[in-house]
Amino acid sequence: MTVNSHTRPRRPLRSAIDLAVLGILLAVGPAGAADPGLTSDTILLGSHQPLSGPAATYSLIPRASEAYFKMINEQGGVHGRRIVYKYEDDTYQPPRTVEVVRKLIERDQVFSIFNGLGTPTHTAVYKYILDRGVPDMYVATGATKWAFPPENGFKPYRGLFGFQPNYLTEGSIFGVFAIQRWSGKKVAVLYQNDDFGKDGAEAFRHAIEGKLTVAADDVYEVTAVTIDSQLLKAKNAGADVVFLFAIPKFVGMYLKKAHEIGWKPAFLVSAVSNSPQTWKLAGPDCDPPAGKVQCAPSDGVFSLQWLPSIDDKDNPKVVRHYEIVEKYGSGLKVDNITIYGQAAAELMVETLRRAGRDLTRDSMLKAAESIKGWSDGLISNVTMGPDDHAPVEDLKVVSIKNGKIDKDLTDWIQGSRPKK
Repeated sequence: MTVNSHTRPRRPLRSAIDLAVLGILLAVGPAGAADPGLTSDTILLGSHQPLSGPAATYSLIPRASEAYFKMINEQGGVHGRRIVYKYEDDTYQPPRTVEVVRKLIERDQVFSIFNGLGTPTHTAVYKYILDRGVPDMYVATGATKWAFPPENGFKPYRGLFGFQPNYLTEGSIFGVFAIQRWSGKKVAVLYQNDDFGKDGAEAFRHAIEGKLTVAADDVYEVTAVTIDSQLLKAKNAGADVVFLFAIPKFVGMYLKKAHEIGWKPAFLVSAVSNSPQTWKLAGPDCDPPAGKVQCAPSDGVFSLQWLPSIDDKDNPKVVRHYEIVEKYGSGLKVDNITIYGQAAAELMVETLRRAGRDLTRDSMLKAAESIKGWSDGLISNVTMGPDDHAPVEDLKVVSIKNGKIDKDLTDWIQGSRPKK
């Protein structure tokens, strides 16, 4: 039965003290109330991931993170709490990302968003996440704005942390490398038409300005069916080097077409596509016969690395990764992409551990900012602070041969930051 104000008037609050007490209760909630997503024995993390669509190659990332969390849970969790990891398919489409993240926050009541993947997709939701007071931990893209948002004076938002080296660094390193290796040559630039591609391409152009000639400069959309026209434009322009800032699907497509038509420039490929999955998309590998410079489509490719490679079987951390994936990965196949997924999960677990038994969102953010020189996981030398939300900033250039990392071509190169 509905009771309206005409039949049953509401008793007014008796004093200003009543009003003050009510305000406090509304602000802080019931005494002892935990942050959303926490129980006495669980921590609920949520994420948006491209389980299907043009970036589906990255679907290995959340599965590898989940495998690591399963191992941690079997060992007793984090201070007695199991990690529950709920990731939803956004198909790498921003409108879908908005739907997924709203569900995770408003319906599922996650404690934190973790490792949300994709520059265009996460761009659509990160301000909403922050506005809701939900931590946005270790975003799975290298856009500079996660750690150095320009609209905030390049000072980090307290609740937002990047993860991988930023694309400004990638573009700058490749630019310097190209000048040293291909002096006087022509360069073609192809990049994804969003902040991911634009960050890298802009930094690359700036680094080579006045040193190398840009013979062709093009973009592609993630909805594109083919990028043959951009490739032919670069070939016809006489490009000796192609700066290819693209996700695995389009890198594979580009390399495969170039191989089919017998075009053999050097390719500079972003770290986001440094994976056996990418080279397989380009076509089968083979041992180059005598006198033939390029056989496998992946030959002639140079990429960037900041995590151990799955081919580094002498690295005990890589050996351990194989063991974790085999035991907890439910048929998951080891890849450089699974290395990435475990590395993100390791950093998340370390952050939760440092936050202590009395876990809150606030204690977790403070814990993240306390990490200095941490190297216990697959990543080395993770350092953050109140003015530094970029866990990893160093990279090195590597060559690819027969679908694998062949050798390091540089030492570790310190990352770049946007200038205020």
